[in-house]
Amino acid sequence: NPKKSTQDIVFQVIIDDAVIAESGRVVPGYQVQQISLDKKAKERLTNGGYNGIIRIFYFDETTEKKAMLNTDIPVKIEVNN
Repeated sequence: NPKKSTQDIVFQVIIDDAVIAESGRVVPGYQVQQISLDKKAKERLTNGGYNGIIRIFYFDETTEKKAMLNTDIPVKIEVNN
C-alpha cells in the first residue's frame, strides 16, 4: 500500500468465487509479502493452473468502514504440492 495512500486496504485471493486467502488490514506505507491459504482451500486445490482474482478492498479513512470501491485484478495461479 503506497505510503502516500490515504486508505487502508485488504487483499483477497479468489478462485471460482471462493476466497482462498486474505490479508489483514494493510496501512499506508506497508506491504504484503505472503498470505497463508485457507485450510479448506489447501484440501480442495490440486496441482494445476487456475484463473483467479486478487481483490483489493479499500477502507474509508473517516468511517473506518469498507468503501464502496474495490479493485479486481485477474491472475493465473499455479498450484504445486
